[in-house]
Amino acid sequence: MADHGERPEEFPLFASRWGVLTDGDGGKLPFLDQPALFGLLAGIGTGDLLEEGKSVFDGPPELVAEQLAIPSVQAWAREWFCSAGLAEPADFDGTCAV
Repeated sequence: MADHGERPEEFPLFASRWGVLTDGDGGKLPFLDQPALFGLLAGIGTGDLLEEGKSVFDGPPELVAEQLAIPSVQAWAREWFCSAGLAEPADFDGTCAV
């Protein structure tokens, strides 16, 4: 329901083909805006750094999104989400697809 009590007739829904991010312990992440999510991911410690001492997720959202548009960084991020236990499968077969 909206703040004014009315139910929306339509709403957007996002379905990820890569999986769902978790807190690393299998719990759900709270709803976060993009800067807060990137800050959370940067704080976890990414293991792989773009620059000495700088996480892929550090910086303004526009810069992080630009970095994540690079195919090699995308591939690294998918692997890191799985290896860090931050992804749950989206297809229910138990395979990390991120």
